[in-house]
Amino acid sequence: MRSPELPAGTGLALAVLLVLVGVAVLGERGGEDGGREPVPPSAAALSVYDGRSPSEPGGREQRVLVELPRPALADRDDLESLSADEQRDYVRSLEREGAALRSALGARGVELGDAVSFGRTWDGFAATIDNSDLASLPSLGVRALPVRRFYPATGEPIPVPGTAATSAEAAPPAGQTPVAILDTGADPDAPLRRGRVAPGFDALDRDADTSPGADVRTPSRRESTGSALAGLVAAAGERVLTIRVAGYGAARQEIHGTTDTLLAGLERAVDPDGDGAVDDAVRVALVGVNAPYAGFADSAEAQAVRGADRLGTLVVAPAGNEGPARPPNGVVGSPGAARTALAAGATEAGAGIPRVAVTIGGRELRGAAVLGGAPPPGSERLAGPVAGTDTAALLRGRVELAGRIALVRAGQNPVAQASAAAGAGARAVLLADPRDRPLPMLPAGRAAAPVIGLTGAAAKAALAAPKDARVRFGKVTVDRPKPGGAAASAAGTPAPFSSRGPAFDGTPKPDALAAGAAVTDVGLVAGTAVAAARVAVRAARLARQRPAETPAGLRSALAPRQAPEARGAPPAPAVPLGPLELTRSGDAVVGVRFALGAFDRGDPLAGGARIEPAARLDLELLDAQGAVQQRLTPPDGARDLLPAEYAYRLPAGALKDLDAGEYRFRATARAPRRDRPRTRRSPAFEVR
Repeated sequence: MRSPELPAGTGLALAVLLVLVGVAVLGERGGEDGGREPVPPSAAALSVYDGRSPSEPGGREQRVLVELPRPALADRDDLESLSADEQRDYVRSLEREGAALRSALGARGVELGDAVSFGRTWDGFAATIDNSDLASLPSLGVRALPVRRFYPATGEPIPVPGTAATSAEAAPPAGQTPVAILDTGADPDAPLRRGRVAPGFDALDRDADTSPGADVRTPSRRESTGSALAGLVAAAGERVLTIRVAGYGAARQEIHGTTDTLLAGLERAVDPDGDGAVDDAVRVALVGVNAPYAGFADSAEAQAVRGADRLGTLVVAPAGNEGPARPPNGVVGSPGAARTALAAGATEAGAGIPRVAVTIGGRELRGAAVLGGAPPPGSERLAGPVAGTDTAALLRGRVELAGRIALVRAGQNPVAQASAAAGAGARAVLLADPRDRPLPMLPAGRAAAPVIGLTGAAAKAALAAPKDARVRFGKVTVDRPKPGGAAASAAGTPAPFSSRGPAFDGTPKPDALAAGAAVTDVGLVAGTAVAAARVAVRAARLARQRPAETPAGLRSALAPRQAPEARGAPPAPAVPLGPLELTRSGDAVVGVRFALGAFDRGDPLAGGARIEPAARLDLELLDAQGAVQQRLTPPDGARDLLPAEYAYRLPAGALKDLDAGEYRFRATARAPRRDRPRTRRSPAFEVR
């Protein structure tokens, strides 16, 4: 069964936001433009919208997780009685078991490449497998779980005047337990972090070099979100242990990590020296990445978060940047959806909106919002307007964007539009939305060029500018929120693009709220990972005050608003399950395909997305009397399936074992929080 992919959906349509932070009264000066009427500042939200799919793209091969039956070290009943040497021996025994299984699978013709073993927080391994071998795994008693993508839950840093270069806090003691930060690489030699960074681990390259990686297409672009979070945590007086779980890496088109790199990062957080014993586990691990819409509470990474909890490490994670949700489920991502994770939501506090004056054809438009990156110096000609979300289509189009300032008319998905224009070679992107709706900050690593937002009258003026008009940007300033103004009223309210729960199992999320923006030594950054960093600092300080406190105790102290009686959500409706269509090779039926679940991205500022996944799927082959002849999914079903079209191909050996007669497939799907399943059968087919 192939890795699920979320449908394209309807994209992002921005609605009017009632409370905006830091919108100063900035207008347009008279002068070169002939004294035209001033325009109001462009509407912007001090939060990030992501909206990407957590599914890995398809191909001949795919990365999978293989779950093994023995308990991980964290799940042993006698954990507290194990010595450090016994812990090491047990972890090594799990690794040997995984290697033996891979050898046995290889003897049966199932090749698994680039294997990485886990055993401290979750027992199993990750490996790359040919798609043609996937159907063989359940028949061999092995459960394969999907590998998903995790993106930094932080916006593209915006260099601003007055960026902090040194810490206001005294350097922490050398023996102070660090906060592990699982994100992109971080520069340990920056002034703010010098002497505050413990030796780390790179889960992508599997070495000790945690310096930020570069975009192979544009080497000047480097990872920055890990540095931003490390700077924020270090500035608060904490030591930092950098664990690189996401990045550009080799041949990566955008910054991301995968389930296996996140699991490797959690394994290192509970065992910083990697020797198999967890006596050196950190007290707090800050996860800066998020798998959008994948809020399964029993996923592999959720189990690993629970394992870290048992080993003494509290995991603080972002709730995600997908905005609100329509019933029955929320859009909190993973691993924040894990029951034992302390998931942080963002508020519209912590900084002000970055602003820049934009001069187009001699007319100055003040109050444009900088949504990501640094506006380029000098001047360049305008190109556009364009509206597409496909970079390849823009490259084939009539408008040449390379080296120009791309004018993009914002539509349903402005983030994707800006990314596409930047990918087509634009020097910078002017995202123009004539509607007076707030534009979000850009996710880190999403757009290869700076993005500046114009709304309302300013957007209309830009869209009416002469063809090939010269564009020039001024200096970036930041609207400072006024005391008692919009920022104060938004301090306890989730930011418009901060994800809300419940998680798929009904657990209310997020667990805590914190300011979602900060000015760090890499610039102004925003997002739920920024909020999570602030919560992680609180957790680290509390852990030092209460050295005997458990992660559960720390979590309860930091999330008092989550009353026990408030936990839980009403049962979900039956999961959508489409007709089962037979697939053929010549005249022979070789498999089945069907749509499972539902997803509508919706408008994050007016109702939000709707997502209906499947908690469990059972696929069986029945004979003419309705008796089960073959179970095509594991004994307890395939788990945690995102909305997608799924396909299953019968192994050649399974076809040969069938007697002549009539057969049909049966699919049984269960929604989260619902006992009664939905069942469909395929048309009958003959085996001769």
